[in-house]
Amino acid sequence: MPYLTQAEYLTRYGQIETIRLTDEDQLNTVDIDVLAAALSDAHETVDSYLAGRYALPLATVPGSLKRITGDLAR
Repeated sequence: MPYLTQAEYLTRYGQIETIRLTDEDQLNTVDIDVLAAALSDAHETVDSYLAGRYALPLATVPGSLKRITGDLAR
């Protein structure tokens, strides 16, 4: 289970900013591949900090992890 889905990211940061951050080809659309890679990288970073203390994957994702994952991906 991802800590933050693409839909949650879009809700949190908005479509305009997400386009600005992901649209490398100037198509005025969200590049879902770029967004997926950023979210995956952020998820792996969070896991690297949690792995020493908690059994992964987590059963539930606290809101603070959603925020942190979004901030890292952004």
